[in-house]
Amino acid sequence: MSAGMMDGTTFTILFFVIVFVAAVAGYVYYVNMKMEEAGMGQKSAKKKIRKKDKASWSLGD
Repeated sequence: MSAGMMDGTTFTILFFVIVFVAAVAGYVYYVNMKMEEAGMGQKSAKKKIRKKDKASWSLGD
């Protein structure tokens, strides 16, 4: 933005961008809370890494 006064168009665009960012952040927060309530946010106990788990992927088979 320039150092001049803000006109109506600039204010409207800025307002909608701020509202959009706030809505996305609110939705992410809501989904995070629901996942924690469902127990999906908890980390499971560490599994022992086996040699089979370390196998490389073969792409293009």
